[in-house]
Amino acid sequence: MVKQNQNWVKAMGTAINLGTSVAAAIAVGLLGGRWLDNRFDMGYLFTVLGLLFGLLTAGKMMWDKLMRESSSSFPDNRKQNGS
Repeated sequence: MVKQNQNWVKAMGTAINLGTSVAAAIAVGLLGGRWLDNRFDMGYLFTVLGLLFGLLTAGKMMWDKLMRESSSSFPDNRKQNGS
């Protein structure tokens, strides 16, 4: 029972960490783009580019986390097969 509680806490911590990281990446891109648009009077060009950059960064962070978690969940079959 203790092991199950620890897994729940670890999963919740990972979800909160990933959620705040994704939100921060999008917010920094969006707000940075808005700042550049106001500074250089470019309309919405930098805002859209900043938002896209933030979304791509957030996607990359989620992909890296998924790959890291999936590789640690499964044993490496090459070591077992002797390859």
